[in-house]
Amino acid sequence: MMTAAQVQTGSLEQTSIFLPSLAEIVRTEVLTKMEKLFEVKLQSGKELGHQPGQFVEVSLFGIGEAPISVSSSPTKKGSFELAVRAVGNVTKALHNLDRGASLGIRGPFGQGFPVEEMKGQDLLFVAGGIGLVPLRSLINYVLDHRSNFGRVLVLFGAKTPAEQLFLDELAKWRASKEMEYRETVDRTYGQWKLNLGVITTLFTKIIV
Repeated sequence: MMTAAQVQTGSLEQTSIFLPSLAEIVRTEVLTKMEKLFEVKLQSGKELGHQPGQFVEVSLFGIGEAPISVSSSPTKKGSFELAVRAVGNVTKALHNLDRGASLGIRGPFGQGFPVEEMKGQDLLFVAGGIGLVPLRSLINYVLDHRSNFGRVLVLFGAKTPAEQLFLDELAKWRASKEMEYRETVDRTYGQWKLNLGVITTLFTKIIV
């Protein structure tokens, strides 16, 4: 693996997405007890150039590397967002970083969603828990190109209200006239006025 010093000094010329680019964390946000959002920009000033549904390899020099889905739409310019669950050495160390910290980014990798084939179609998104992370990239891409698509429905389920991700964004989706949004939780220990049950219970709420 290339070191931070080699990236900074240019002793290894980057000619491939298989070599890490130096990047900086410009914003962090705690989403839940387990998940944290990182807004990242490449220090080269270039765009990541990803498609909805792709991922990057995130390097923490001296610790290791982990694949992380890009959760922001490519229509967001200047930076991109990674929602990270703290489950291993790299992701736990990443959670300890804050604004201004450096990391390595390789990619984007993977097959993105077939957005061209989706144009003109009605779209139904179904996400449970952290499964919303990669879908969020596509959902926001669709909303930013709203006239290219038909009816848009989003169903989101979480185990409990405390495990819901992107709370501010969910509030906007509830109020949006550009999409239809339904949500549910498996169980709740407090006041919950919306659907209670696994995500498949929302299927009967869809009006065809």
